[in-house]
Amino acid sequence: MGATDDFSLWEEEVADGSESTNTRGMIVTSLLLLAGAGAMIALGVTMLGFAALAILALIIILWRAGM
Repeated sequence: MGATDDFSLWEEEVADGSESTNTRGMIVTSLLLLAGAGAMIALGVTMLGFAALAILALIIILWRAGM
């Protein structure tokens, strides 16, 4: 009942290089959402606009990190 070393399997999965290829879609979506939040600020709904910007920044960071 010895434990098997799965490090080589984990290393192969990480070294695969399977990066997200949808970077253009991520950039376009991010820009549209940020423009919408900026428009809310410009229209006078500042607190909602700043809250949207904070949430969008968190989403973009997590999205880029792959979570």
